[in-house]
Amino acid sequence: MTPATSTIYADSISLTDSFERYLQDKGKGRGGDGGNYRRNTARELERFGQWATGDRGRSEWTGIIPEDVDRDPTFQDLDERVFRAYARYLDNSEKMIRKRYSHIEADELGELATEAINEIDCI
Repeated sequence: MTPATSTIYADSISLTDSFERYLQDKGKGRGGDGGNYRRNTARELERFGQWATGDRGRSEWTGIIPEDVDRDPTFQDLDERVFRAYARYLDNSEKMIRKRYSHIEADELGELATEAINEIDCI
């Protein structure tokens, strides 16, 4: 395969189809389907693939491909704009919101505990 041919081939492969090959390379054991890194990466790549195709996120989110185009996203569709949008999506996900809330809650509880200890010290 020449570099031009491999680029054309790579541009035509959907993101989700390329994930499995990557995961096999990173996995452990026969067939490359074992290991924690592989499992964790597979989960995150699946989330990204769902988001990129419009199957995850706000109801008005249609994915990184315009609605009138009938194909799955490819690496050619990825650019800085896509990664910024995904970072915003992750930052506003329920998991991140819960994490922020737990930090705020922990901070408030810490302040209450400090005040209680200070009151005990004064007695």
